[in-house]
Amino acid sequence: MRWLLAGLWLAASPAWGVEVFVCKPDQTIGFVYDAEANGWDARIFASDGHSWVVREVTEEERSVMGLPARAFVVQYEGQPQIEHVCRDGFTLHGDLRCERERVSSFSMGNKTLRYLYVLHDGYWSRRGRPASEESPIGMEIGRCRAL
Repeated sequence: MRWLLAGLWLAASPAWGVEVFVCKPDQTIGFVYDAEANGWDARIFASDGHSWVVREVTEEERSVMGLPARAFVVQYEGQPQIEHVCRDGFTLHGDLRCERERVSSFSMGNKTLRYLYVLHDGYWSRRGRPASEESPIGMEIGRCRAL
């Protein structure tokens, strides 16, 4: 009986139900501004070896950031800074949509374990920078695994 109660407690414990995924890119494509040609060049980018961590927020983060239950965040693996906030968590269909306002978006499916990252800042929003200082924009696709 004691083992049954211990098992039920562990199954009900929130610490054991936290969802965490590690995502690695398969391919990245995008555009780089060419100041001499005054236009954009299409590019395929080599991966820099980074990984993303997609995880549920902690209670402290939820409280400080004013996030709802089941919210998620996206970070570069090994980095403390939160890159994207996913306020609504996974939908019933397994979709997760995350935003970094005016900069980028990150979407993932927990059934397909695939993700899409789009960096769009620098094309439509220059924030006062001249065209020659546009940042590259692009799209990254990859796969995730649950931890």
